Amino acid sequence: MEAGGWEVIKKYVETGLGMSIVTDICLEDADKLAKIPVKEYFPVRSYGVVIRRGKFIPAQAKRFIEMLAPDYFHRAGSNAELSSRSVNETLGVDGVDAVLD
Repeated sequence: MEAGGWEVIKKYVETGLGMSIVTDICLEDADKLAKIPVKEYFPVRSYGVVIRRGKFIPAQAKRFIEMLAPDYFHRAGSNAELSSRSVNETLGVDGVDAVLD
């Protein structure tokens, strides 16, 4: 069975409808679930921020990016409307909108 959403999946497991493999982020101390670590069987993941090429970045989004990568806009240029070329050169990616690792 497939289900969407962590809370739905956890509720199914709590009611005895099976088991699931989930990320640690969805588990809380208050859950009535047992956790068996299996990280050696799964690859490490990296996450990034994706933005649209050549489009205006709202102030809130720009501030969030600055929190993650403080010198990102300084390296790429001072305005918030970056070209895809400057974004890709700054981030070292090719053909991807903008991914901050």
